[in-house]
Amino acid sequence: MSVKPAAGQKATLLTGDQDFKPLVDALVQEGMFVTLWYPPGETNSEIIRAADRRRPILLSQLADLLTPESRQRFALPHMRNFHPPEQAEPSDKRASWSLDDSRYALFRDGQDWLVIRSTSDPLNRLHIRHSNWDLLLLHMKEHNMQIPEEHHRIGAT
Repeated sequence: MSVKPAAGQKATLLTGDQDFKPLVDALVQEGMFVTLWYPPGETNSEIIRAADRRRPILLSQLADLLTPESRQRFALPHMRNFHPPEQAEPSDKRASWSLDDSRYALFRDGQDWLVIRSTSDPLNRLHIRHSNWDLLLLHMKEHNMQIPEEHHRIGAT
């Protein structure tokens, strides 16, 4: 059974998968207004251009939609500013790099991954912590503090 959408109707899709581009094209061609919510940096540009309205979606936006129980189960990486010597660095340093005016160090701290960002201000040390490597990478990327590609394999170990 095929249902033809009426002109003026709206559709909202949450995807970054190019496999949905034919669907977006067909809906737009039939007169439906299509809004695409997509993960930035991971979505094919063709599907983005095919939609009438485009909205990048961030982890923090998705977290706001979760129930309190789900927020606890799928927690985002924890970000906190520490003032030295309030928090000592773990001994298991895996990598370090510089980006813009900041220095970064990656540590394994028990079950968690920890990224420490230092700036020229010795009292400003941001700690970003999470046990899930992939979620940490995505969270860092969304906050413009990307872990360099050459260090991505570290989390697989």
